[in-house]
Amino acid sequence: MIKKIWNYMLLLMLTLVTGCEIDADIDIKPERKVILYAFVEAGNECVVHAYQSISYTGAAGKMPLGEGTRLYLIVDGTDMYNTTLRGTEVSVKFDSLDINAGSSIEVGIERENELTVHAKSIVPAEPSVFSLGSDEFERNGKQYARYTIYLANEQGEKENGYYQLIARDKATGEVIEDVEYLDRVFDESMTSVLSTDKSRGLFVLNGQTTRFMYLHCNVPLDGLKGGVELEMRRLTYEYYCYLQSVATHEAYMLLPVFGQNGLYTNVVNGIGLVTGVGRQVIGD
Repeated sequence: MIKKIWNYMLLLMLTLVTGCEIDADIDIKPERKVILYAFVEAGNECVVHAYQSISYTGAAGKMPLGEGTRLYLIVDGTDMYNTTLRGTEVSVKFDSLDINAGSSIEVGIERENELTVHAKSIVPAEPSVFSLGSDEFERNGKQYARYTIYLANEQGEKENGYYQLIARDKATGEVIEDVEYLDRVFDESMTSVLSTDKSRGLFVLNGQTTRFMYLHCNVPLDGLKGGVELEMRRLTYEYYCYLQSVATHEAYMLLPVFGQNGLYTNVVNGIGLVTGVGRQVIGD
């Protein structure tokens, strides 16, 4: 019996070793995908990012989609704004738009003899921040500002509201690191994974139980070139899901490439995110 077990173990080890040798000889060429990003706010302009890459962030290089590619934006199903790419652009700004809170949007890419890459979303209203209070304190030789924010969820009694709270250096616009989000409503697993505005300060207000809420955070002040500027965002559901999935990917992957399932996207026939966002600056 023992001899059989050893034989099985030796066979398994041989399989693993030869398998590794075979894999080492394979020339892996990551698949290039069409990437589409657009973050649309109420107003009259919108920047659309459209390119090819092996990275969903473009960190591994952005390749133009090619001359003659049509990029379009549809607002409320009727107004259409479009342009034909010259073969070098990876970002295009549409202006003179009429986009309001509640508008539906669709952004798409059309290329000859290929499936259309497109995505739809809505533009949420600005967050309803009623008041902001702050005071400074010292802890372990470091200065902090403690903020108290009074927020209303106006998504409706039966709908959740998806939000993000970001602290920035008012002088530089850079995201402030190590902000302490003090309420249990914040998604701690997300705020501890990344130090960028892609996933910090995410939270949900449950529309069935919470219509108003006081939120609290401690912001480190040492090293700032200006004051603190707090930015509250109202997100769409797909934006919230995307940020969570990006945080999960970047927690387990060295490079943001397409080697792992689970990245959330609402882009059909491509990768990325098209979403509306409501934004309110509530800092000093």
